Amino acid sequence: MLLIAVGLGLLVLGSNWLVDGSVAFARALGVSDLVIGLTIIAVAIACLPVFVAGREIGRGKGLLFLAYYVAYVAYLVLDARGHDLLPKFSAIMLGFVLPITIVTLVAMLIRNQSNNPPADAG
Repeated sequence: MLLIAVGLGLLVLGSNWLVDGSVAFARALGVSDLVIGLTIIAVAIACLPVFVAGREIGRGKGLLFLAYYVAYVAYLVLDARGHDLLPKFSAIMLGFVLPITIVTLVAMLIRNQSNNPPADAG
Protein backbone atom coordinates (compact mmCIF):
# COMPACT_ATOMS: atom_id res chain seq x y z
CA MET A 1 0.00 0.00 0.00
CA LEU A 2 2.88 2.32 0.74
CA LEU A 3 4.34 1.79 -2.74
CA ILE A 4 0.99 2.70 -4.30
CA ALA A 5 0.82 5.93 -2.29
CA VAL A 6 4.42 6.83 -3.16
CA GLY A 7 3.83 6.01 -6.84
CA LEU A 8 0.67 8.13 -6.93
CA GLY A 9 2.47 11.01 -5.24
CA LEU A 10 5.34 10.83 -7.73
CA LEU A 11 2.85 10.68 -10.61
CA VAL A 12 1.14 13.87 -9.41
CA LEU A 13 4.49 15.60 -8.87
CA GLY A 14 5.77 14.54 -12.30
CA SER A 15 2.60 15.64 -14.04
CA ASN A 16 2.83 19.06 -12.38
CA TRP A 17 6.42 19.38 -13.57
CA LEU A 18 5.37 18.37 -17.08
CA VAL A 19 2.56 20.93 -17.24
CA ASP A 20 4.63 23.72 -15.69
CA GLY A 21 7.53 23.04 -18.05
CA SER A 22 5.22 22.89 -21.08
CA VAL A 23 3.55 26.17 -20.13
CA ALA A 24 6.92 27.87 -19.61
CA PHE A 25 8.16 26.56 -22.97
CA ALA A 26 4.99 27.70 -24.78
CA ARG A 27 5.19 31.14 -23.18
CA ALA A 28 8.82 31.43 -24.26
CA LEU A 29 7.63 30.77 -27.83
CA GLY A 30 5.04 33.54 -27.48
CA VAL A 31 1.93 31.34 -27.33
CA SER A 32 -1.03 33.06 -25.71
CA ASP A 33 -2.46 31.89 -22.39
CA LEU A 34 -5.77 31.10 -24.12
CA VAL A 35 -4.16 28.68 -26.56
CA ILE A 36 -2.10 27.11 -23.76
CA GLY A 37 -5.17 26.54 -21.60
CA LEU A 38 -7.26 25.20 -24.45
CA THR A 39 -4.46 22.85 -25.46
CA ILE A 40 -4.23 21.47 -21.93
CA ILE A 41 -7.98 20.85 -22.01
CA ALA A 42 -7.68 19.20 -25.42
CA VAL A 43 -4.97 16.85 -24.14
CA ALA A 44 -7.12 15.92 -21.15
CA ILE A 45 -10.09 15.22 -23.41
CA ALA A 46 -7.91 13.18 -25.75
CA CYS A 47 -6.72 11.04 -22.83
CA LEU A 48 -10.22 10.27 -21.57
CA PRO A 49 -10.78 7.23 -23.83
CA VAL A 50 -7.71 5.55 -22.36
CA PHE A 51 -8.95 6.11 -18.83
CA VAL A 52 -12.48 4.98 -19.68
CA ALA A 53 -11.28 1.86 -21.51
CA GLY A 54 -9.04 0.99 -18.61
CA ARG A 55 -6.54 -0.62 -20.96
CA GLU A 56 -4.64 0.03 -24.15
CA ILE A 57 -6.35 1.23 -27.32
CA GLY A 58 -5.74 -0.50 -30.64
CA ARG A 59 -3.77 1.21 -33.40
CA GLY A 60 -6.82 2.07 -35.49
CA LYS A 61 -8.68 3.64 -32.59
CA GLY A 62 -5.51 5.36 -31.43
CA LEU A 63 -5.02 6.94 -34.84
CA LEU A 64 -8.66 7.99 -34.84
CA PHE A 65 -8.27 9.68 -31.44
CA LEU A 66 -5.07 11.34 -32.64
CA ALA A 67 -6.84 12.65 -35.75
CA TYR A 68 -9.67 14.06 -33.60
CA TYR A 69 -7.12 15.68 -31.31
CA VAL A 70 -5.27 17.29 -34.22
CA ALA A 71 -8.55 18.56 -35.69
CA TYR A 72 -9.62 19.93 -32.31
CA VAL A 73 -6.33 21.75 -31.77
CA ALA A 74 -6.51 23.12 -35.32
CA TYR A 75 -9.99 24.45 -34.58
CA LEU A 76 -8.79 26.03 -31.32
CA VAL A 77 -5.88 27.75 -33.05
CA LEU A 78 -8.05 29.02 -35.92
CA ASP A 79 -10.67 30.26 -33.47
CA ALA A 80 -8.15 31.91 -31.13
CA ARG A 81 -6.55 33.77 -34.04
CA GLY A 82 -9.87 34.67 -35.68
CA HIS A 83 -8.59 33.14 -38.90
CA ASP A 84 -10.58 33.46 -42.15
CA LEU A 85 -10.45 29.67 -42.69
CA LEU A 86 -12.48 28.93 -39.55
CA PRO A 87 -15.90 28.88 -41.32
CA LYS A 88 -14.58 26.56 -44.06
CA PHE A 89 -12.90 24.32 -41.49
CA SER A 90 -16.11 24.14 -39.45
CA ALA A 91 -18.14 23.32 -42.57
CA ILE A 92 -15.76 20.49 -43.48
CA MET A 93 -15.90 19.12 -39.95
CA LEU A 94 -19.70 19.18 -39.89
CA GLY A 95 -20.25 18.03 -43.46
CA PHE A 96 -17.57 15.36 -43.73
CA VAL A 97 -16.05 14.34 -40.40
CA LEU A 98 -19.26 14.20 -38.39
CA PRO A 99 -21.07 11.86 -40.84
CA ILE A 100 -18.01 9.58 -41.05
CA THR A 101 -17.87 9.51 -37.26
CA ILE A 102 -21.53 8.51 -37.05
CA VAL A 103 -21.07 5.75 -39.64
CA THR A 104 -17.99 4.50 -37.78
CA LEU A 105 -19.81 4.43 -34.44
CA VAL A 106 -22.77 2.56 -35.96
CA ALA A 107 -20.41 0.04 -37.62
CA MET A 108 -18.59 -0.52 -34.32
CA LEU A 109 -21.89 -0.98 -32.50
CA ILE A 110 -23.08 -3.53 -35.06
CA ARG A 111 -19.77 -5.37 -34.89
CA ASN A 112 -19.86 -5.48 -31.10
CA GLN A 113 -23.45 -6.74 -31.16
CA SER A 114 -22.60 -9.51 -33.60
CA ASN A 115 -19.59 -10.58 -31.50
CA ASN A 116 -21.66 -10.62 -28.30
CA PRO A 117 -25.12 -12.04 -29.11
CA PRO A 118 -27.69 -11.72 -26.29
CA ALA A 119 -28.28 -14.80 -24.18
CA ASP A 120 -31.56 -16.64 -24.83
CA ALA A 121 -34.16 -16.05 -22.17
CA GLY A 122 -35.69 -19.27 -21.28
